Amino acid sequence: MRNALNEVALAQVSTIIVIDSQGFILEANENFCQISQYTASELIGQPICTIQTEPQSELFLTDLASISGVSCRRDIKIKAKNNSYVWLDTTIVPLPDANSQVTSFLYNCFDITSKKEAEAKLIRQVQKYNFMVEHNPDGYVNVNAGWQITDCNKVMEGIIGLTREQSIGRDFIQIFVSGTDGADKCPNLERALYEQEPTSFEVFCPARKIWFEINVYPDGIGLALTFRDITQLKINIQKIKRSEQQLRAILQSTVSAFFFLGLDMRIISFNEEARQSIKRMYNKELHEGDDIRLYSFEKDTRAITESFQNALLGRPVEIERKTQIAGKTEWYWMTYFPVFDEDQRIIGVVLNAANINNLKLFETETLQTNERFRLAAKATKDAIYDWNIEQNTFKRYEAFYEMFGYQPQEVESSLSWWAQQIHPDDRVSVVNSLNQAILDKQKHWQAEYRFKCCNNSYKFVYDRGYIVYTETDTPTRMIGALQDIQQVKEIELKITQQNEQLREIAFSQSHEVRRPVANILGLLQCLNKDEFKSENQQVLLYMEQTTKELDQLIRKIVDKAYHT
Repeated sequence: MRNALNEVALAQVSTIIVIDSQGFILEANENFCQISQYTASELIGQPICTIQTEPQSELFLTDLASISGVSCRRDIKIKAKNNSYVWLDTTIVPLPDANSQVTSFLYNCFDITSKKEAEAKLIRQVQKYNFMVEHNPDGYVNVNAGWQITDCNKVMEGIIGLTREQSIGRDFIQIFVSGTDGADKCPNLERALYEQEPTSFEVFCPARKIWFEINVYPDGIGLALTFRDITQLKINIQKIKRSEQQLRAILQSTVSAFFFLGLDMRIISFNEEARQSIKRMYNKELHEGDDIRLYSFEKDTRAITESFQNALLGRPVEIERKTQIAGKTEWYWMTYFPVFDEDQRIIGVVLNAANINNLKLFETETLQTNERFRLAAKATKDAIYDWNIEQNTFKRYEAFYEMFGYQPQEVESSLSWWAQQIHPDDRVSVVNSLNQAILDKQKHWQAEYRFKCCNNSYKFVYDRGYIVYTETDTPTRMIGALQDIQQVKEIELKITQQNEQLREIAFSQSHEVRRPVANILGLLQCLNKDEFKSENQQVLLYMEQTTKELDQLIRKIVDKAYHT
């Protein structure tokens, strides 16, 4: 009787294996052999534990012993001959003998390996998502359609002053309004929820004196919000504004005429000294939009245009200009600085015209150089230096010691000491650049690098030097100035890092949303639509089309996040 039942089952069911009560394989049909990649002769007589890895054989056999005439279902994991693993949704049917005693079991198996892999992948995705949320440097909170908190991370616990367990179920709006000055932002939150449109805004937390940038993302049933601390950014912006105000004040009070020129050589802005100089020299009123070439004698027009065009090549240009005003000779040191935007494109040129009549009164070059240093030291915070190349000695001024914190006796007067204070990562390129400039007989040299302070920290500086040569092109002296650009570099770095983090978050969040959609598409493909009624087949088709549309939409979001 048992053999007859086995033969019927083997003929009608696709994947079959039969084991006895001790766990030894009695029979296996062709489909099971294909899945396991063993032949029937290799399987029959072997204990099931040779291929079954989950559940554990000992516990599983004990479980089977409790079955008495009732079939059951188990998910079983087997190891195929090629060492791959296969998951089987298995219906286990006890087979009684002539005395109604269960002596063997029939496994009716269905391959669910793809489903198990998809489940494992989904679990990993959820774990990865939870890890990202928990380790996100920003505060993260979820609220439902009733504004109740459903989840938050550790950072958010610190922001609202409640543990996750304490915060879940609390009214988010009440906490938000009581802890920030953002009561007027509630309509923004409501629109985001009801219209399912993302939004962002800034709020201030008076009790903690912290600024937050809040980004709001609808999730279909509520909102996901991130709280980013932008206090330092706000402080930096205020510092930049103050620096701009100070710069404008300096430009208005400086003894040099300052012009900001557009690419067409027309004046965009100027300082008071520039206005007064033009009035005195040409008896004309200076206006924004004027062509700078209007304010030069005919013989100077070519020199101005040439210097301007050279500055547009990306390097500062310095020239001496001699003019005759009411029969009196006046000398100006003209410096053309290219101005770059954030994409390193030149958008204009700054012309600084410094009157150097006093310098021309001195008969020797040494006195002229000393006078330049004296005047420059009064007008700028740059660390000016004088390098005697022939004697390899440096003369530095007070601004240098203030900038880097050294005492005069701690500083050696040699090129090697200067080189040793340059950051190791910058040293070779900077020294090589200076040596190459001298070898090429260049008059102007400049470099950005990190210079060591007295406290062993490093500052970013912008070093500009003018190299003096003899009539035989022998370098004799270089005068230059170190400008402290540390604050600008720090702000640039912070802005770059924040932009990169926003891009990575936008990309990763969009990418993670797509994976479950891809899983749904995969599961829909696995379904045998012929096994469903016609009305259900239409539902499955609609589900597949809708999921594909959603997948295409998410792909666009991922692509936009990646290329932004």
